[in-house]
Amino acid sequence: EPYFKSQKEYENHWKKMLKSSILSLEDYEELTYKESIDRMKNRMGIRKKLLEKKTTDDIYSYFVNSFLKEYDPHTSYLSAKEIADFNISMKLQLSGIGAVLTGEKGFIKVIKITSNGPAAKGKELQPEDKIIAVATDGKEFEDIMDWPLGEAINLIRGKKGTTVKLRVIPSGSKTA
Repeated sequence: EPYFKSQKEYENHWKKMLKSSILSLEDYEELTYKESIDRMKNRMGIRKKLLEKKTTDDIYSYFVNSFLKEYDPHTSYLSAKEIADFNISMKLQLSGIGAVLTGEKGFIKVIKITSNGPAAKGKELQPEDKIIAVATDGKEFEDIMDWPLGEAINLIRGKKGTTVKLRVIPSGSKTA
């Protein structure tokens, strides 16, 4: 039996979910109603863009893992991309900017700069800075506001020697 009995019930559910999210933004982030709607539109646009990037392998992996978790929560299927990511992490073939990051209120926030990493050597990135866009190897800047942390980190890291440029809101700035 479907979760929703009709298309109208489905649409009403999503209207309530969006309204709740907008009200939460107003309350917790102290945004105006218009700012909250704009933030939600931006988030939905980013989610749509991220969903459009999903491949059939990604969808297959989600499906198989959902099925496997029902029978054994300790078993999982790894797609070719996930195996490659796992192997990279085990062999340490990719390196990052040398910073510990977290997601906070739609921003990717720098928690700590690791010693001897590229960020420490550059001395431009500081704890509490908010990364809002990333450009790698001469490509255009890509806005990462409201991105999931893992997706943003995947964009930032690369093989050693990769050029990474960041657009940052400095800590203490009144902008955000």
